[in-house]
Amino acid sequence: EELNHHVLRGLQPKQEIDNLSEMEKRALSELQQNTSIVIKPADKGSSVVIMDRFKYTEEALRQLRNTDHYKSLDAPIYMETATQIQEILTSMAENKTITKKQKRYLLGEDTPRKRLFYLLPKIHKAPETWPIPFGFPPGRPIVSDCASENRISRVHKHLELSPPLNQFKSPYQPNNYGFPRRNNV
Repeated sequence: EELNHHVLRGLQPKQEIDNLSEMEKRALSELQQNTSIVIKPADKGSSVVIMDRFKYTEEALRQLRNTDHYKSLDAPIYMETATQIQEILTSMAENKTITKKQKRYLLGEDTPRKRLFYLLPKIHKAPETWPIPFGFPPGRPIVSDCASENRISRVHKHLELSPPLNQFKSPYQPNNYGFPRRNNV
C-alpha cells in the first residue's frame, strides 16, 4: 500500500518552478521579439550567442557562394526527390526486397518539407582567424534534415550498415566517465 502510494505520487506531474524573475522574463521576451538579432547556441560549449542579423546573413551568404560546397538551385527539389524515393521503394516492395510494412515505414507519414540552412557560430576560434578578423565568427553550416523526404531512408541505411561496422574492434573503449580510453590492441 505504501509502495503504491509512492509510485503514484511519483507519476503525478511536478509543479514547475520558475527560476526567472519578472524582469528577466520580460528581457528574454524582448530579445526573442527583436528582429535585428539572431540567437543561436555556439558551435562548441554551452554558450548562447546573440548576433547582428545582417552580419549573420552575410556569413551565411559567404558560405553559400562557395561553389565547391554548394550549388544554387532555381527551385526546391525535395518533392521531385520524394517522388523518386517513392518509386524506388515501390519497386523494392514489388520485387520483395522489402515488405509493404517496411515501405510504409520508410516513406513516413509526414509530408516532406524543404531542409533548413542555418549556422552555429564558432566563437571558440581565435578572432584574428575569423573571415573578417575580430568582426564576426565563422559559422558551422547545418542543414536540418528533419521531416525531409529522405530522413527515414537515411536512418534505415544507417541501421543496415551498423552491424557490419560494429564488427571492427575499436582501440578505444569508454571508461566509467564516458571518455575514451586507449586499449593495447
